[in-house]
Amino acid sequence: MIDVEMPEGLSTRKMLIESLKHNVLSAYSAEEGIELATRNDVDLVMLDPKLNDVTCREVSRRIHEIKPHVPVLVVAPTPYTECDGADVTISSFSPADLVDYLRELSRKLGKVPMP
Repeated sequence: MIDVEMPEGLSTRKMLIESLKHNVLSAYSAEEGIELATRNDVDLVMLDPKLNDVTCREVSRRIHEIKPHVPVLVVAPTPYTECDGADVTISSFSPADLVDYLRELSRKLGKVPMP
């Protein structure tokens, strides 16, 4: 999860994802997030498009270059069209859509079903 917000803003999404039995690696810059994704076995890269150090499009391109099978999910107010490299965009105002996406991704990857 790459988010430039203060750690407190990140914690709500992080808690939601962890409640679904996912491990979350948190980064507070694009470069840090790309490095985490490079060094770790990740199933998804989720990011806020308002990055300060690298554009959302560039993060998506670099992630896909390093790990082509890993989807990039952007959490933003919708409609959001400025990150055309992302695989999916989910409204930041819809936790239910995020939960649905994570459940579907888990099924697709053959992971243990979540409640």
